Amino acid sequence: MVLFSLCVALLNAPMMPIPLGLPSRFLVFLAICYLATGFWIALYCVIIFANRRFGTDIPMPNIVSNFGGLFVAVLVKYLIARVGFGLPWPGGWTIFLESLRYAVIATVCEFLTVAFMLPQFEGVSFLDQATEKTDAPEAPADDATAQSPQASAAPNAAVVHLKNRTIPASNVIYMKSVEHYVEFVTDTGTFMERATLKDLTESLPETDGLQTHRSFWVNRKAADRIERRNGNSVLLLRDGTEIPVARSRRTEVAEWLEQVG
Repeated sequence: MVLFSLCVALLNAPMMPIPLGLPSRFLVFLAICYLATGFWIALYCVIIFANRRFGTDIPMPNIVSNFGGLFVAVLVKYLIARVGFGLPWPGGWTIFLESLRYAVIATVCEFLTVAFMLPQFEGVSFLDQATEKTDAPEAPADDATAQSPQASAAPNAAVVHLKNRTIPASNVIYMKSVEHYVEFVTDTGTFMERATLKDLTESLPETDGLQTHRSFWVNRKAADRIERRNGNSVLLLRDGTEIPVARSRRTEVAEWLEQVG
């Protein structure tokens, strides 16, 4: 938001006919960005609530949410000018074209972030380091018993391929998609990796697990039974965790439970 606000302040003319300097424009646009982000978060909460309440699987494309947030930012800008300074309300085309211009600026900012900033964090995991530490000394490189990171998995066992490692699918209780990351709940802890759930699960057979919802994949060993919660279907895991089941996938999940159970 800071990068976007700075770009808008640099490329934008003084705020309407109000002669604001660069620092003032930057602060105004930064405040507007925070308000628009609040709208963006509220929109996602509404979609999530609707999916859980009605058992639907409504997607929320980034292009829709991002442009919606930028549109709200423009409205807030002109609302400030209207209420605070008594300026006239602009026409619909003016608001649309300015939203489009902001969208172009936001796309450039996102490109710069993805191309130059995110690569600095590639390979950085949110894994709790305590789950990876061990007091045992490292085995010699020529030790016949030394194991590779994949050695814990059977030769033909399914694995989840991450950027810098692989983990046996049997060790994963469930995976949850969270924006551009996937949250892993495993036998030894919880961590997040930058990935998409689709890429991680497309090579996993249904004998290992199933995607019950566009945001969840569940290990067959962890699944117990399907139950109803407030009119919606949930997959109850053996540890008591409730995983949402999309209405369109309920039959598929029920049949899968019968087959692998």
